[in-house]
Amino acid sequence: MLLDVSPPPLVAIVVQGALIFDQSADLTLTAAYILVMGGTFQIGTEDEPYTRNAVVTLTGHVKQLELPIFGTKVLAVHRGTLDIHGVPHARIWTRLSMTALPGATTVTLKEAVT
Repeated sequence: MLLDVSPPPLVAIVVQGALIFDQSADLTLTAAYILVMGGTFQIGTEDEPYTRNAVVTLTGHVKQLELPIFGTKVLAVHRGTLDIHGVPHARIWTRLSMTALPGATTVTLKEAVT
């Protein structure tokens, strides 16, 4: 199934085939439980990363019905595939190339960051 619209909040989604986020839209998926049972949940692939905005929100609560083994508020995969790939971002963190001394006003990084 190609998800090409953002559905209203759902209680549970069980994927036994394929649920694929459409590459042409920003999408939101909200549910208490998402179970991938022998199927595929896909937001982009390694060869074709998702270039839009995708938001998956789990709304389960500790007082809700608990699914055996999985619990509440869960995106679970059992004998299936979870494939989530977005566009790689520039480096946003690195390590210091030398220890920063107390009172130092500058630091030296191993690599440039954005």
